[in-house]
Amino acid sequence: PCSCSARFRRFEEDGAGEACWAQEHVAATSEGMMIACIAAVAIDGDSIRCRNLGQVRLLGIDAPDRASSRPCREGFGDHVCSDAGAARAKAALRSALRLGPVRLKAAGRDRYGRLLAIGHAGGTNLNCRMLKVAGVRYIARYDNGGQVARACGL
Repeated sequence: PCSCSARFRRFEEDGAGEACWAQEHVAATSEGMMIACIAAVAIDGDSIRCRNLGQVRLLGIDAPDRASSRPCREGFGDHVCSDAGAARAKAALRSALRLGPVRLKAAGRDRYGRLLAIGHAGGTNLNCRMLKVAGVRYIARYDNGGQVARACGL
């Protein structure tokens, strides 16, 4: 068995250790664990995709959805439906992901099987940063144990 903690730094420098992360990422996604998100890409304003972890939903926040999205078309919940707002939030998250290596503090999984997490890029808390983007809202029922509220001073 490999030791991801011992190999992580080398992975960041030259790509070694990817197999280690792939083997052990399931164990590392237990609540409270900090894990690396490899090759992070913004899916929308509140979700990212990591090559090693799949889709990740940022805990406690809700960004506007495109009007053509399923939640907006079918009237699910209290979604904010705005093409401009959705584009603005996705661009802001994409920009934030460039601030440094992306690390995630796992907070469980949602009903769709996505990892729920508080994200960090460099030294920046992604969840808190996204709450400063127009249209992105804090949703207490999406915040397991109030973790985002505490981290962001809400």
